[in-house]
Amino acid sequence: MPFFGILAVVLLSASVYLATQLRRRGSTREAVAVVLAPPAVRWTKEIAGDDTPTPQARIAIVERLGLLANGWSVALLEEALDDEYDAAVREAAWRALLRARADEATSSRST
Repeated sequence: MPFFGILAVVLLSASVYLATQLRRRGSTREAVAVVLAPPAVRWTKEIAGDDTPTPQARIAIVERLGLLANGWSVALLEEALDDEYDAAVREAAWRALLRARADEATSSRST
């Protein structure tokens, strides 16, 4: 028997074996549910500890950090921009960071 004939027999045998195994399981596909957990938010640890606040609470936090406009709040807002996965929170952090930087620039000019 030539090589391709042997290969054809092996492939046919393998496909018959797989078909019988699938029939024994009762279905040709098994549903697998994969639940992805949201990524960890690290920037809130200094404020909230190990508990991750809800997105609405994180938005409120970044808005208040933007009002503070001091060195550590700006650094935390920059960390929030790098770390945050929620688009609404990232947008709020960006607006708050712009506001804080504008306030810092204004206060440094007046002194």
